[in-house]
Amino acid sequence: MSKRFFTLFLLICSYFYGNLTSLVEITNSEPQGWIQKGDRWNFKEINEDHRSEILPILDEMGMFKTVWAKDAHYNYAVVLGALQSSVETRIGHLIDEWSRGVRFDEVILLTGQRPLHPEKEKSVLHLKTETAMMLHVWNEAQMPEGLRSIPLTVIDAPPYLERGRPTTESTVYAWLEMSPKPGSILMVSSQPYVGYQNTIFDVLLQNFDIQAVGREGGRSLPISVLLDTLGKTENWKERLK
Repeated sequence: MSKRFFTLFLLICSYFYGNLTSLVEITNSEPQGWIQKGDRWNFKEINEDHRSEILPILDEMGMFKTVWAKDAHYNYAVVLGALQSSVETRIGHLIDEWSRGVRFDEVILLTGQRPLHPEKEKSVLHLKTETAMMLHVWNEAQMPEGLRSIPLTVIDAPPYLERGRPTTESTVYAWLEMSPKPGSILMVSSQPYVGYQNTIFDVLLQNFDIQAVGREGGRSLPISVLLDTLGKTENWKERLK
């Protein structure tokens, strides 16, 4: 954990709890200890009994708020893959950005060969993989013709051996294999993952100018997922040093 982050976290905890020992009581470890293996929907439940105390801290840190594009033009709009509901949210946010006047030269769907979830993606199970699902959502989305006409590239990353599916990191590497010309990226995610995935892009795409955006959300997710995301973000930030 960076000294700046740790100091901020302690100050927020002090504000809400009146004493610094509450941080230890709630987390029982530094962010690295919050990280779990496997898919988020299979995480072990931790700290859920402190939900009402932890959520205000994460809210204060901006983990749930909508993030909008700051510039009017980008070379790439990169939409990250996810479960179907999140993909719909992310593509919807890109459409909203276009409606606000934001423009880009190419759209990249950064996805891969993840088997669809039998419960969370029931309506599209016939499509088999996240790549097929994401392209389906894109094709079915209501969007202006100008956005529809933007060149579209679909990155169909293979499964990452240790996970049995692609990860954000492995999909970025799959895109880099196509030797994209360095430029500005509007990275489209959704909360509470905007900051986390922005940090991965900062580490892996240091020749690019990156801004991450995404719709608000995440407050209803398990505390284990939120703390895992925060812990992984801090781990990636360490690589930037």
